[in-house]
Amino acid sequence: MASPESSVNKDTQNKSSTFLNSIGTFQFVFTLVVTTRVFDFTLRVTWLLQSKTIDILDGLHLITALKNTFISIRKDIDSFHNNCYEAACLLSSKAEIFVLKPRTCSIQKNRSNVPSESVSEYFKRAVTIHLIDHESTSISTRFKSKTVAAYKGLLIIPFNIISFLKRPKTQLCWRKQFETFCDFYIDDFPNISALNGELVLWEKYWESFSGTIPDNISLTLKSISFPGFENIRIALRILGTLPVTSCECERSFSVMCQLKDYMRTTMSED
Repeated sequence: MASPESSVNKDTQNKSSTFLNSIGTFQFVFTLVVTTRVFDFTLRVTWLLQSKTIDILDGLHLITALKNTFISIRKDIDSFHNNCYEAACLLSSKAEIFVLKPRTCSIQKNRSNVPSESVSEYFKRAVTIHLIDHESTSISTRFKSKTVAAYKGLLIIPFNIISFLKRPKTQLCWRKQFETFCDFYIDDFPNISALNGELVLWEKYWESFSGTIPDNISLTLKSISFPGFENIRIALRILGTLPVTSCECERSFSVMCQLKDYMRTTMSED
């Protein structure tokens, strides 16, 4: 009778052998190469979404550039795929892996079974096109006009206003961009007709301010300790409730996990 230790070792060997066989195929190598190339484009935006909100505001043009990049790649998919295919073939030759495509049959349910005349054409249809379309659709869905409007609402922070005023006068006025955020929440403002006057006064107030300039929503709200700027106050409260970045949302969930209420204290395992 086999000992428990030998059965565990045998199971580990079987799993290791299966894993080794799966990564020792050209299908795995090509998928790894094309995925790495695609993620190289999204890396900067990923860093952007995990940074401070003031950096996200400055990087809206980078998100737009990423959208346009995937659109151009999709239009010239053959060139992008050929570069990935050549890199995968070179990597496979170094690892002594044969350049083969999976077997195709008339009926297939568990994997891609696209018709193709060559290995390159198979992986272009089964991997490259699908991955580029998925990334392009996901980015367009993630950064819709409503999301961009929320980002532009961060322009009301005094630090962002001062930074914006120091730039060349070639960009659209920050007040016009902020109004796109206000248009989305127009029903929440007490006196929307007075917004333009408030924004002009708000800009002049912080231009002549001699103290420390607030650089986030919380400090900006605390700085309005006097009557006035009612529309701006409401806008800041709205921005304070929005998880503008995925990083902020993840941090909120992490803090909630630390809560220890009565129900969690009295929980027990059956």
